[in-house]
Amino acid sequence: MVAALENGVVIPGAGDEGTWLKDNMAFFQEQIDVYDDDEFRDMVKEIHEREDLRKLVEL
Repeated sequence: MVAALENGVVIPGAGDEGTWLKDNMAFFQEQIDVYDDDEFRDMVKEIHEREDLRKLVEL
């Protein structure tokens, strides 16, 4: 198995972005809250601002 890792998170395969985002939102938020991580803060902000990404994380 080959996987890419960035900022401690395995990067999703093609077509798995929605599940990956949902599965990792708590981790992203923890990085913001505990470690004040601006990269994750910017990413979560973009997810909330973009309708296409928001739809991927909605239940």
